[in-house]
Amino acid sequence: MGSLWGLLFENNRGRHWTQLPHPVALAAGVARWVPNWLAVQAVFTGYLVVTLVALHGIGARLAGPRAGFLSACVGAGCPGLFGYSRYLECHLPVACLSTLVVWLLLCTEGIKRWRWCLLVSLVTWSLTRSGEGAAELVAAGLVLVGPATWVAASGLRQAL
Repeated sequence: MGSLWGLLFENNRGRHWTQLPHPVALAAGVARWVPNWLAVQAVFTGYLVVTLVALHGIGARLAGPRAGFLSACVGAGCPGLFGYSRYLECHLPVACLSTLVVWLLLCTEGIKRWRWCLLVSLVTWSLTRSGEGAAELVAAGLVLVGPATWVAASGLRQAL
């Protein structure tokens, strides 16, 4: 069996690397330096860690550091979240990036902090490239509509 990089990029038959889902491209990039099985595990464990950090950030922003710790603990105790971190599937990256976008939206403070807004745009773009099809992206979009509307409305309210 060839390297993950070779399997995904060199046998791509006319498709550009940007057309691959971002989690797969990230795993293939990491596989240039480590074995294939370790690359996939490292990337998806990273998605799990980012999800837990984002859950902590959401809880801490909304209700304080104790709530942030509790929300991260609840997320860490979710068997489905841990289970999806062991497979090369799109479900964990979509959930991770959706959670991260919600936390970053809270960090924009009503769209006042432009650097955070740029980061929200970048992560949202990566979210659109992380799913297998439209179903995951529609679900992720529905998750983000409420927080995005709330942040935009609070920013407008503070500006007026």
